[in-house]
Amino acid sequence: RLLLEAGAPITARTPDSDPLVIVASERMRTLGYSTRLTPESRLDIARLLLEFGADPNATCHIDGMHRLTILHAAAHDGRTEIALVLIDAGADVTAANELPESSGLTPLHFAARQGLTVPAALLIDRGAAINALTDEQCRLPGMTPLDLARTDAMRTLLTTRGAKPAADLPQPKK
Repeated sequence: RLLLEAGAPITARTPDSDPLVIVASERMRTLGYSTRLTPESRLDIARLLLEFGADPNATCHIDGMHRLTILHAAAHDGRTEIALVLIDAGADVTAANELPESSGLTPLHFAARQGLTVPAALLIDRGAAINALTDEQCRLPGMTPLDLARTDAMRTLLTTRGAKPAADLPQPKK
């Protein structure tokens, strides 16, 4: 707080070009940063950074895919509390990456693939496109979150909320 109040740049990024809000995620450890923060501390840091103007739609990288939002990271890592804070601060629940290897992947795709039903339910409740399709150039082309679901619990959640596999959706005209 003292640094931010003294004018430290809220747009500063880690050496890997990830936004500071990523500190609020478990992802810091996987990026090679040593952190001894509790989940509550991470949540407090996220709230503080957002309060001082951090962009809730800032981009980061996940598993080699760049320019995904920090909401993608929270969904991927099962950080429901962080996802809620980001959404409340204006994060786009329908954000889809535009880079070819991950084009069309939304935070819901990540939660579905990881089998994380709690963040998936939050995203759906907050307006995520349940039948969003990945783009043809994506490394997982033409897939809905249901197509990527790996667990019965996730498939049940998605189908009870109205999800369909890509094969059951109207095909776009070429």
